[in-house]
Amino acid sequence: MNRLAPRGGESAGRSTNERFPPPDPTSENDRCDQGRPGRRATIRPPGLPGKARRARMEEVEQDSSLVDQRADQTAQHIRQTWESRSGPKLERTTWNQRASLRGGRRNHSPASGEPALKLQQVGRGGTPSWDEREVAGGRGSQVREPSNERNLYKRIKELWKRSMRKAATLILDGEERTSAKPSLEAQTAFWEPIMSSPEDLARDARPARAAGVEPLWSLWEPITIEEVRLLRPKKDTAAGPDGVGPGDWGRIPDVVKALLFNCIQCIGRCPDAILDSRTILIPKTDGAMDPALFRPLSIPSVILRHYHRVLANRVAVGVKMDRRQRAFMATDGIAQNTSLLAAVLHDAKRRLKPLHMAVLDVKKAFDTVSREAIDRAMAHKGVPPPMSEYISDLYKRAKTRIEVDGMRSEPILPTRGVRQGDPLSPVLFNMIMDQVLNSVPTTVAYPLGDTGVSALAFADDIILLASTRDGLQESLNGVATGVRQQGMELMPAKCATLSIEVDGRGKRRKVTAESPFLVDGTAVKMLTIEDEFKYLGVMFDCNGPAWRPLDIRDKLDRVSRAPIKAQMRLKVLDTYLLPRYIHTLTMGKTSHAELKAIDKLIRRAVRGWLRLPHDCPNAFIHASRDQGGLGVASLATVVPHIKRCRLEAIDQSGAFFAADLIGSEWTRKRLDWCHRASHTPARWARELHGRVDGVELRDTRKARSSYQWINDPYCTVPTADYIHYVHVRCNALPSPRETYQRSQRPPRAGSVSRWVPNQGLRKPDILAHNNEEAVILDVQVISGAANLEEASKKKRDYYHRNASLMQSVADRCSLPVEQISVEAITLTWRAIWARSSEEILRSMGCGQAVLNGLSKRVLFGSYLNFWAFNRRRRGAR
Repeated sequence: MNRLAPRGGESAGRSTNERFPPPDPTSENDRCDQGRPGRRATIRPPGLPGKARRARMEEVEQDSSLVDQRADQTAQHIRQTWESRSGPKLERTTWNQRASLRGGRRNHSPASGEPALKLQQVGRGGTPSWDEREVAGGRGSQVREPSNERNLYKRIKELWKRSMRKAATLILDGEERTSAKPSLEAQTAFWEPIMSSPEDLARDARPARAAGVEPLWSLWEPITIEEVRLLRPKKDTAAGPDGVGPGDWGRIPDVVKALLFNCIQCIGRCPDAILDSRTILIPKTDGAMDPALFRPLSIPSVILRHYHRVLANRVAVGVKMDRRQRAFMATDGIAQNTSLLAAVLHDAKRRLKPLHMAVLDVKKAFDTVSREAIDRAMAHKGVPPPMSEYISDLYKRAKTRIEVDGMRSEPILPTRGVRQGDPLSPVLFNMIMDQVLNSVPTTVAYPLGDTGVSALAFADDIILLASTRDGLQESLNGVATGVRQQGMELMPAKCATLSIEVDGRGKRRKVTAESPFLVDGTAVKMLTIEDEFKYLGVMFDCNGPAWRPLDIRDKLDRVSRAPIKAQMRLKVLDTYLLPRYIHTLTMGKTSHAELKAIDKLIRRAVRGWLRLPHDCPNAFIHASRDQGGLGVASLATVVPHIKRCRLEAIDQSGAFFAADLIGSEWTRKRLDWCHRASHTPARWARELHGRVDGVELRDTRKARSSYQWINDPYCTVPTADYIHYVHVRCNALPSPRETYQRSQRPPRAGSVSRWVPNQGLRKPDILAHNNEEAVILDVQVISGAANLEEASKKKRDYYHRNASLMQSVADRCSLPVEQISVEAITLTWRAIWARSSEEILRSMGCGQAVLNGLSKRVLFGSYLNFWAFNRRRRGAR
């Protein structure tokens, strides 16, 4: 078959010499002649016609060295001529790309949808770099990848197998997140004095146990098996210093675990074997080298964490916390506090009301809280004495070792702070912060509707609000005293205040920076109208959430340039890249236009990774996998949907401010913005199924095996095959123009209709049997336009009516005919399963991996049939 054969018409019937005339000796494009069989190839020097050329050839043949020289010159001239006329160099030029360059139906240029690829003129602008070739998927490029890139690919591949999260961090952030860090000695020298320093707290005149508070003895009742079962540790949790992992602990029966926990509870003392912990240090910022910029996280034994999780759940249910504290509760506290703050700022602006607020920072609150404050907080909340004594004894005896890069320090006995990483720590810290919030005057607040908002608290992130300057200063003085009584301290240098005054006559508001507020006698920074502050991951200014333009190009380019496979790129995008921005976009300030622009960049990148044509519908990229799409999140769809759900959930949360927050003008505007979203998840599916190429995907959700193979982060399928499968799924296989002009019926169908008789012996694909029953399985791959269940029923009836076949199978399996059943396994050519077929194979013991393999095999067969059909078409021309 000749790839350069004409497309058809009169020239199709010409002879080879007519279609391809011999090259013109005077043409500059033809420099070589292979000669006749058995003769040595001769060299045609350029630009010498007729007799002069023959004379020149005789001279050349007399001098072999001159022949070699002319051959080198001619080869170089041919190469330069071809490179100067061939245009942009296409990496791994496929038949589809060649067809598009010849004017095929699909104008699938490798540059479409590939933002990082820069096509360069070979011989004029150099050759593409390895990174550019990787974006194009250039496995067939002539430019060899550098050795350091191969090493990086090997490193990422090994890291990917151990931890996808760490590999994704390396891809997205580079070496800065995994580079140098403080040594064990430096971390120990900084953290040991903080952990073991003597307590420094102000005297609290309040009694140890508040009057009228009765012990909640339900917190110390025997542990039940149901509690043990429901509150199991997570499977991906880390092991403690004893080396017992969640898998090891999970193999022990729940009744034995409950017995062990009740023994600990009866003794009232934690066993020494599971008492200690190891402390790892998590950086707060990228590339942190200062130990102060790390957060300690203690990891005790999995056994102890399981027991404390049961106790913490009891405390969370039985102990009533301050209603202003929204952290560590079974509610969306972040959405509640950020929305409430935004509503307050918007209300003050709209109604021209004065507002004074302070954003407080507590210095290492979790690490410096007093042990005496913990005991006093438990007493005030009604924790029974046996439980309080157990926790006090635990904190007095428990030691820890700081761990850095696998090395551990000497044991350290902390004398203050709560153990971050222990399930009991959040509820204990909330009890302590309740004592701080009780120091806020009850008469100071900002009125939002019928609700007075005096403070917003999320763990140690506190914002105080007031309608007057004096009221805010009074709240600051009370909180500063309350913090000192718990062994902590405020950091005035990191605190900030915002003061919005209103001119009653001119009906104008202004942000004043005069007369700063005081915290422990130190002046606190006053925010101006241009300043911003951060609260729970969202940037605010004096009007509410601040506008922060989001540029995702750099991260997408990092994913495109990384030496990883297409499946890994999709996983990094969907699981690690886009979730980074969901919270900021959801609770911050954005617009539909910005979200659509980001979606456009994402679609361009995905088209480049999977080599999808430019006319591949957006619905195929954004529709969920169970609807037949790739499942890549559309921010223009996801962000309004999540925002609406989180705002509506506030109304059902039972928060004291829920009614006034939902009824505020800010919330109404935000909900209206969410409803104006152009697309919803269901709309992407309807748009995909409404297309000619997508109507066959309408039944994808009925069987899990129809879409499970798409999620392939471990690259069980070669990348080239995976891309082909995606092309088959969305019907994006390249086709030349004449494929659409001629008959659409594949030759496969015609051959089957000719060779399969209407009568005779019918041979099923599979006969599965045991001593009790036999099942006839017949597999069929059909068009997606048909009803799959009806096709399966028709296939079953086809065999059921053949009594001789059923009797033959019964005789062969030595079973009665009544125990012979017929089942049809029906799939479409795009690997969409009939639901009954999937259920049949599952009932016969086939796991999900087997079913996924069958789906891939069908897709592979469809792809091979397509190329075989097109080769025959081109050969016929």
